[in-house]
Amino acid sequence: MEQIVRHFIARRLGRGIVTAIFVPDDGVVITVELEPSVIEQGRIVLTASPGCVKSVSLSGVELLYRLSRQAISQIQRRVRDKTRNRGPLELDCSFPPWQGDLALAPYGGATTGCAELSTSGVSTKIRRIALVHLGYLKR
Repeated sequence: MEQIVRHFIARRLGRGIVTAIFVPDDGVVITVELEPSVIEQGRIVLTASPGCVKSVSLSGVELLYRLSRQAISQIQRRVRDKTRNRGPLELDCSFPPWQGDLALAPYGGATTGCAELSTSGVSTKIRRIALVHLGYLKR
């Protein structure tokens, strides 16, 4: 079965890991682990019903990304509204997807690019251009 595991940093939630996996009944289970937890439970499980999954016009990994973003959005809303529900939640597919980055590696710096070594000269060139525009390097 296809699944994704991604790291994120959200304004209201802090650092977290989202895991999304298809289940046999054509639904999706999304687990969000928050570290350190900003709410009582550090792990929240959301289930997307087969009807919810079919309502999104994507498939495969793209669908898992979209539903993961919607789950983060829904959890942020819970935190904002101070809703306390300890059981598994049903994913509300009407939530707009969260717009942040979902990265393969945990954040070690400002972005994944800062945490990992560059293997190509492209990022070095982009970094140099940025530093020139910021006035740290001369043209």
